[in-house]
Amino acid sequence: MAVKIAFYESPDPTGDGVKHFHARAVERETIRMDRLSHFVTHRCTVSESDILAVLTALSDVMVDAFLEGHRVYLRGLGYFDITLTNDEIRSLKEGNVRKVHFKSVKFVPEASLRKRLERGMKFVRASSTIPFSNRLTEEEINEKLAGYFASHPFITRMEMQKLCGFKRSMALACINRLIDEGRLRNMGTRRTPVYVPVEGAFPLPDSKAGE
Repeated sequence: MAVKIAFYESPDPTGDGVKHFHARAVERETIRMDRLSHFVTHRCTVSESDILAVLTALSDVMVDAFLEGHRVYLRGLGYFDITLTNDEIRSLKEGNVRKVHFKSVKFVPEASLRKRLERGMKFVRASSTIPFSNRLTEEEINEKLAGYFASHPFITRMEMQKLCGFKRSMALACINRLIDEGRLRNMGTRRTPVYVPVEGAFPLPDSKAGE
């Protein structure tokens, strides 16, 4: 097992023109609860359905704990805790619980988990089809999609990430923009989207059309 990584150009906030690159995990997927249950059942004598039931109940119990303001500790993993935000308050007199809102849940891994990952994690370079920078112009994106659709009838969000070297959020933003422009259509479902090009939306450049 190894984590596939690619190198991306880092932002240049100082403007000194010196390029720096950082590593990022790529070509990965989200392991959902049903698959976790399947994996766990091969490491114990509990049935897959029972494991799924326990994980579902655990999720509900954690929500109850968060609603009471507690944090949750799972041995071997770490701490889960809520974070809050609030509307602008300029004095303690303005402090009102109605101005406080839930923000997110943060996770802090415990030391044993960090050590296991540090000792066991290995890395390999991802395929060369993943570019080293996610700073692509609209023209470059169009050219990549034109070449892709020349041999593929549709594209997924994950394939868009691989094709353009985007993060998940950037790939989704690009897809949504192309949908708004009327150049892509979702022919799948909301949970499993599959995007197809509108006819004529991504023509190949003349230099490649004749190849």
